[in-house]
Amino acid sequence: MGPRTERRWQQRPAPKTLRRLAAPVAAALIAAGCGPTTPDVAIDLVAALPEAELLREASEIDLGTPEGRPHLGGGWSVDETRRDGTTMVWAVGTRSELRFFLVQARQLTLRVRCAAYQPSGRPGQRLTVSLNRREVGAVDLAAGMREYAFPVAAADTVAGHNRVELRFDHAARPSDHGGGGDDRRLAARFDWVRLDGATDAGLPETRVDGGVLVVPAGVELGFFLEPGSGPILAIDAAAGQGGARLEVTWLADGEAERSLAWLRPGAGPRAVALPDREGGPIRLGLRCVGDAGEIAVARPRVSWAPRPADLVGRSARDRRAGRAGRGPNVLIYLVDTLRADRLGCYGNAAGLSPNVDALAADGVLFERVAAHSSWTTPSVVSVLTGLRPSRHGVNARLSVLPAEAVTAAELLRKGGYETAGFSTNAYITERSGFGQGFDHFEFRYERSHQVTAAVSSWLDRRDCGQPFFLYVHTVDPHAPYEPTQAYRERFARQVGDPAVGTVAHIRALGDKALAATDEVTADLRRLYDAEVAENDDAFGALVEELRRRGLWQETLAVFLADHGEEFREHGVFGHGWDLYGEVLDVPLIVRAPGGLRGHRVPELVQQTDVLPTVLEAIGLAFPEGLDGEGLWGVVRNGGRAPHDPRPALSYMDYEGRRGVAVRLDRWKLIEPLSPGFAPGRELYDLAADPGERVNVAGRYPVRSGSLAALARRELGRRLGLLPAAQVPGFGNDTRRGLEALGYLR
Repeated sequence: MGPRTERRWQQRPAPKTLRRLAAPVAAALIAAGCGPTTPDVAIDLVAALPEAELLREASEIDLGTPEGRPHLGGGWSVDETRRDGTTMVWAVGTRSELRFFLVQARQLTLRVRCAAYQPSGRPGQRLTVSLNRREVGAVDLAAGMREYAFPVAAADTVAGHNRVELRFDHAARPSDHGGGGDDRRLAARFDWVRLDGATDAGLPETRVDGGVLVVPAGVELGFFLEPGSGPILAIDAAAGQGGARLEVTWLADGEAERSLAWLRPGAGPRAVALPDREGGPIRLGLRCVGDAGEIAVARPRVSWAPRPADLVGRSARDRRAGRAGRGPNVLIYLVDTLRADRLGCYGNAAGLSPNVDALAADGVLFERVAAHSSWTTPSVVSVLTGLRPSRHGVNARLSVLPAEAVTAAELLRKGGYETAGFSTNAYITERSGFGQGFDHFEFRYERSHQVTAAVSSWLDRRDCGQPFFLYVHTVDPHAPYEPTQAYRERFARQVGDPAVGTVAHIRALGDKALAATDEVTADLRRLYDAEVAENDDAFGALVEELRRRGLWQETLAVFLADHGEEFREHGVFGHGWDLYGEVLDVPLIVRAPGGLRGHRVPELVQQTDVLPTVLEAIGLAFPEGLDGEGLWGVVRNGGRAPHDPRPALSYMDYEGRRGVAVRLDRWKLIEPLSPGFAPGRELYDLAADPGERVNVAGRYPVRSGSLAALARRELGRRLGLLPAAQVPGFGNDTRRGLEALGYLR
């Protein structure tokens, strides 16, 4: 990870002393009219401040707290609180990493308070400490929590990021020593780290006064950019007090940090040439050096000339497809908890999905599809509204879809469609607001074949004078894994124990009353596969019902999932725990009258693309502010998905676990937003590591910082809807449905 980051900046007038310093700057700006001559594209760093990484020196890192978490790299547990109220983290494995920020190199004493994990019969633990790849000391850890000190010479520190590596002789699993189901390899637990000699900047405030940016001493702002040709940092003037001065730094992954310029108080208009580099983001640092004071810079901005590729314009998206006459019927068929990799058309050879495979052969399959969350409610809202979870706000178990949200059902009903929804998930009910816009809505906790029968009954009695919009939400692959006997015999005959996969069995695994062995995992996968096959058969039966009525050929069919399911790929069962690929990689297949057949799209798309695609296909106007892009041109004519590469943002806020994932091209960042979500920032190179096993955040700090800045920008956007209301309580049907899914005890 990196050093401490703070989101502490204020859009407010500066104190009087600074305002006196800033006044001449503003006057100079008015007199000059403009700063140095700059190229064509510009980013205002004052406006970009909410996305910036803010670093400060700190004399103490309180581990086990949200404030301490950004200092931790690989090799740590999630934050924990002991019974006495103290916070701590475990060093996991034999190597752990932490980082701290210094505004300038200085002599320090590094102190740690820790206790070795010492189960009976294990040898003593030795801790070796290295700073910036140079060993600074080693010690044999005594029994109990103790403090250890390691003197550090100024030559061993650097201005900017400093990396501490903690190495241990061994680590042990509590589960091997009577510690229940704890399979972590623990080395030692840590209370805090102190840096005697560091300047504690306290709680610095980076302030904005009009176009003036104020940076206190001991603070660095990092801006992540991908500039074009000839980038320039320009300011109109600088003022300051207390002897502080501002260093301009530049960093790219795989290269040493460069110091480009110093800005001192009294400086007039200044243009600093930045290195011209292609092939990835760079980090521009504004580091205020000094023991006290602050620097104010007027109108800081980065400008550059666009490269030829940036000048190639894209045509504006077609907000109306211009269909003449009656539009096609629309079917959105969503299978709850369906991983893309279980379908034949996505490469699975088990023969689980002949009907979905046939749909892919008759339409367009999107190979890389990102779910917007790892559990049902926020993902479904994103599908139906075209808004990301961080914007629609419907993220908690008891959240209600607000009436102010505009849904697909409302838009299509207004466009002349008869609308019907059928849900088997107890979170997707009229009580939770999902009935809005539907002429007919049913919640029923039944298997997918029974849902097909209910839809068929509705088709028999509907008004045939209108096209229909039909939303079908089935839940067969969701835990508990209890396929009907015919599918159990075909796909899970090896599972002899009828208790495996039941609510009680899965709950015992979650409570660690039962061991999660490889054999148990294999059995649960087999039962899950059987339910995938059963749901596929029900989907095929629905397609056949539409064919029999002569409706299929004029139906736009969208097949997708809300999220996937994890089978211990990252240590847990189920979903809603994290944001790895097994819960975010979902299918999306679109089959349209007049569309392509058997076409595959490799570009990354996301669930918010579904609504604009449907609207394009039937010729209805887009609401303003959708997060997705219409894919109708791809479905109809082929070619590339729009605006590639686009970032896909996934967000989770469930039962206190908050995190965000950003996927862009080959890279994926997972950023924890709460103490219990994940051990720290994770970056994966999906081209080299599709299973997300090797965290390379430490190897690519600029790339991971750039994606984190993108996440901050997206999370900072707000739609302006009323906050999502909360369901006052579960109705009887909802409660029974949630109990059947294992959510309630």
